[in-house]
Amino acid sequence: MLKTTINKRFRGISGNLNGFLLSLLFICTLTGISQEQATRLTFKADYSGFFRNNEYFEDYVKGYTLTGNHFTPRLALKLNEKATFEVGAHMLKYNGINSFTEVVPYISMKVSPLSDFDVVLGSFNSSERMLLSDKIFSEEHLLTDFIEEGLLLKYRANQFRVQAWLDWEKFIFSGDPFRERFKVGGIALWHSEKNLKTNFQLKVQTLIQHKGGQIDNSGLPVSTIMNHAFSVSLNHDATTLKQFSLAGTFYTFNDLNGNESWVSESGWALDFPVSYQSENTSVTAGYWFADAFIAPYGNPVFQTASLTGPAINMPDNSIAYLVLNYDYDLAQGVRINLGLSNYYLTGFNSFNYHYSIKIIFRQSFFLTNLEKMM
Repeated sequence: MLKTTINKRFRGISGNLNGFLLSLLFICTLTGISQEQATRLTFKADYSGFFRNNEYFEDYVKGYTLTGNHFTPRLALKLNEKATFEVGAHMLKYNGINSFTEVVPYISMKVSPLSDFDVVLGSFNSSERMLLSDKIFSEEHLLTDFIEEGLLLKYRANQFRVQAWLDWEKFIFSGDPFRERFKVGGIALWHSEKNLKTNFQLKVQTLIQHKGGQIDNSGLPVSTIMNHAFSVSLNHDATTLKQFSLAGTFYTFNDLNGNESWVSESGWALDFPVSYQSENTSVTAGYWFADAFIAPYGNPVFQTASLTGPAINMPDNSIAYLVLNYDYDLAQGVRINLGLSNYYLTGFNSFNYHYSIKIIFRQSFFLTNLEKMM
């Protein structure tokens, strides 16, 4: 009875979501934007080249290599300080393939009805969700799913920050042979007074994956997976550019419908990282223990089941890990990132690792002031 109620609730949400998004944007536009003329037209270019090699050796997680390029050129029309419209395209090409893997339109409208509140409807960069932990949203998605489409909300205050988003992954028409698919996520972050050398931070993370609707003919059941994370961290600023932190995070997993191939429908995990960060370098060491924990979008190493077939399930998974990152600005708008992650899987008595290099170019170029053309 409970699962039936949950299914109906999520079907109702997905059925009315489009109307809600359009209504929200319309209200924000009416309340927050004045009738000023368009003033600035700029060209924006986002490029990232990447090489990531995953050396994983256990049956539940396989090693592979990702190498390719992203390019997202677009025009941005800044109507005023509260509204910006962008249109362009996003291209993904993997090295070793003689064609684009993905070429999709980029259409986005951003409004800021309040000085500390932004609403984006349409396309947005997946790096907007870098505040999510790698355990529930792998950083690899920045390589494979660079652009997402739906709704993004951002609020920021002196000591409080909130982000929430909807990514509509698969749109369906009546009778389509596949399921509707989307994910919803959010982050709430609060920190004590940053002017103090030692401060603490509270963070709540949520990521929900939903598959299934009312009008498809796939014959597949509805599936809703929920992941939550609750963390507290203590931070110490040794100097202006150096910081140490100690944190603890509790993760949860719930399969609301029980229609996936995993043995468990709920689970949990604990994570205890210690980190050091300077202007260009970050080092994080930690210990992870998971009991029947699954995060479909998370780093596959930290799961207790395989995220890709065949189905492999383990009762628990414990890992000691060390993550190294180096960022360096080569020129204005150009940055290089080097990464190395080491995982010691205590239950398998084995070392696994991945290393990566990324070159990122992000720049805006002013084209003209449109007022002078009217």
